[in-house]
Amino acid sequence: MSTYSGTITRFSRGDTTFHTFTAPEAGFRVNTHIVETATELTVIDAQLLLPLAEEVANLLREIGKPVARIIISHNHPDHYSGLQVLSAAFPAAEIHALQSVRDYMAEWAQPTLDARRAAFGDVIAARAVQPTHTLQVGETTFSDLRLSVQEVVDTEADATAVITFPDHRVVAPTDMAAAPGHHLFLVHGDKHNAENWIAFLEALGARTDVDMVLTGHGENTDPKAAARSGIDWLRFAAKAHADAGTAAEYAELVKAQHPHHRDPIWADFGSQMLYGLINP
Repeated sequence: MSTYSGTITRFSRGDTTFHTFTAPEAGFRVNTHIVETATELTVIDAQLLLPLAEEVANLLREIGKPVARIIISHNHPDHYSGLQVLSAAFPAAEIHALQSVRDYMAEWAQPTLDARRAAFGDVIAARAVQPTHTLQVGETTFSDLRLSVQEVVDTEADATAVITFPDHRVVAPTDMAAAPGHHLFLVHGDKHNAENWIAFLEALGARTDVDMVLTGHGENTDPKAAARSGIDWLRFAAKAHADAGTAAEYAELVKAQHPHHRDPIWADFGSQMLYGLINP
């Protein structure tokens, strides 16, 4: 049995088990979700730090079923850097992403990883692994797993695949939702990004077809809690961005209003992205 620095949680719906590997604080609490059906595994997102991607690979080996596919939810490196590890460990696994995410990664994944590697060292991937398959919008069935994919644009990322598992009442909006008290990265300064994001969360909170939200960072939660806390946070963050003149001023406003975000890994790093000092 492997030992893990990350946290593993799981729940089952019928014959399907949803496993979540959550990185420790030093790994930005990034989540990798593993959907285990009777016959195979589907992985959602691949971690930022290579040692944590190795832990995910060990977990997948322990579960012991074939890794059929890895889905990259959006175009930020904390969700695709670990493909360097997972694609080598499971070479038969298909790698799926929205076409818009594939297009972005083809141009920007390598330079973005190069910049992160310069900042964080060799725990970041040296080589950008590209998706091999396009994740289609709409309903799809993979073997014994049915899912519905929605492409949501101009929110936390340029485009995000929101994946609903209708047979299990589970939705994975990844970085667009978080448990109450957890930081959301507002990385685009345009007012409409926050407005679009709030509109998405309002719709999420009103959904009656799902009762579990698979988040991009930290604990999973329920739709109403994710919507309520996310909307409150985004309204605050948008106002703080309007009031602050610099990344440092914005970070200080966040720390003053939300003391549980004092770790620089959240407020300071997030402010660098919001003010365009580093690429998300």
